Amino acid sequence: MRAVDLDVGMHQVDVLAQQFFDGNDVSRAARHGQETRHIAGQLELDHLVNLRQQAGVVDQPEFVGQGLLDTEERDEKTRRQSAIRLFEDFLAKYHNDDRWTPDAMFRLAELYFESLEGAGNPARFTPMNDDVRREFRAAHGFDPIELFHDRKDAPSLKLFLDFRAALAGRIQEEWIGEIEKVRHARPELDFVLTHVDDRFDTGMKDAIGADVTRVLPQLETHDFTFLIEDPATVWNLGPQRYPEIAKRYQPLTRHAARLAIDINIVDRYQDVYPTRQQTGTELFELVHLASSAFPRVALYFENSILPPDLSLLPAAGAVVSRFERNGSKATLDSPHMVGLAWRGDALVDGRPWPVSDGNTVWLPAGAHTVEPPVLLEARNRVATGEQVVEPALLSGLPHVLDFNGELRSAERTDDSTFELSYENSSRAFALLDRRPARLEIDGAAVGLTVLPSGKHFSLLLPRGQHLVTIHTE
Repeated sequence: MRAVDLDVGMHQVDVLAQQFFDGNDVSRAARHGQETRHIAGQLELDHLVNLRQQAGVVDQPEFVGQGLLDTEERDEKTRRQSAIRLFEDFLAKYHNDDRWTPDAMFRLAELYFESLEGAGNPARFTPMNDDVRREFRAAHGFDPIELFHDRKDAPSLKLFLDFRAALAGRIQEEWIGEIEKVRHARPELDFVLTHVDDRFDTGMKDAIGADVTRVLPQLETHDFTFLIEDPATVWNLGPQRYPEIAKRYQPLTRHAARLAIDINIVDRYQDVYPTRQQTGTELFELVHLASSAFPRVALYFENSILPPDLSLLPAAGAVVSRFERNGSKATLDSPHMVGLAWRGDALVDGRPWPVSDGNTVWLPAGAHTVEPPVLLEARNRVATGEQVVEPALLSGLPHVLDFNGELRSAERTDDSTFELSYENSSRAFALLDRRPARLEIDGAAVGLTVLPSGKHFSLLLPRGQHLVTIHTE
């Protein structure tokens, strides 16, 4: 019953960027059927720079360069500043657009080099541009292009591969800083850095320059979610790899709660059985073991998941260490927020519970007991002589029907008011069945931001850890 984050296809952003930034309007993107409502901008640097250059925009920083090295440094800085400004322009233009403004996260991804074949395929091996060659030659005394001609010794190759990984780490560090600056304009959004795994498949560092030991320390000074991408090289392996991947990352950081795993639900290039794309039992085992090993799981991508699988994914993602029923009472224990199939109102740990839609009761992490309200159960016993009967639907009291944050506690304080304690890495959405009238966050009265949602109401709550009191009409 846990919520599973869905990556709806970040490559779509590249197509949209071409349409947004060459002077065309949003309607053209809409006619192409691309949807970005629930995704944030993924920075594909080459696309951003090329698009700005195609539009005839050349940003000239105000400094004087001397010689070829200064010219190349100036050009590199220009390209970087151009990409940053392009992203800032996008956020400024669509800062509050119902269709195009991201409402979940900034996602920074794929900031390393080509290709999976590494130095074994010189035609695709990057980077080998002039400024990189010059920087490496100044540090190590030879041109790395020689590695593909007369200089084929392993120590020389290792020097360049280590330099390359350090360069990728430097780029990632710079862009983490830039995204955090941009984030000041949208502080309610999550920031997710996607980084391909190089601890389970240790060849990824030399292949593409991915080195997690250079990036994970950024969690000490920056607030983001570190999304570990399951590399294509191991897609043919079983779901047991996810606990193993988690074991290799947990000793590297004090912030294990910010780690997440990205599962690609796509056709695999290896010979696999019974299906080339994960589906059915294989998919559910992947999701379940990944959810057991990591606090968050992302699936790439929404449109690739087969329709019969979608409705079963929440149950596959639930992690419950104990569950038992005793008459009308249920007892369960989970390390994460979890949903229990339950019809009607409920008492949770002996207290009236407000977080339910009449079919599912949402519970915080930990051990809990769930049972029907005392008066309702007593009435049913008198009427039928049975202890277990079909309960009534929800009472007329207000309820939180759905919630995308990590619930810590909930309590009714009177017939129109309840309190929620939660934590979330992006802004949270509480779906209510009654219109909210007033809101207090951490004891202070604040204004309401409410979005209509059919006959219900979506209340927007801030990112972070908070105690909120919701007063309804």
